[in-house]
Amino acid sequence: MSGEENLLIVTNFNVKTEKVKLQLPTEVVKGMRLDSATKYIGRDLLRSGMDIGFENFTTEIETSAI
Repeated sequence: MSGEENLLIVTNFNVKTEKVKLQLPTEVVKGMRLDSATKYIGRDLLRSGMDIGFENFTTEIETSAI
């Protein structure tokens, strides 16, 4: 999958910031042909620009209130 990018959108409709655990569903992992031996990095495009690491297709993030 070298050179390809995918977009995952996470939205918080609550009135306060929430910490959430994200687990990519098996169908998504298969559809994107992700490899369980590979560590994947995401990037927060709306807030900090920080990298977000996925381990075993799971990560924890804070979502801002709207």
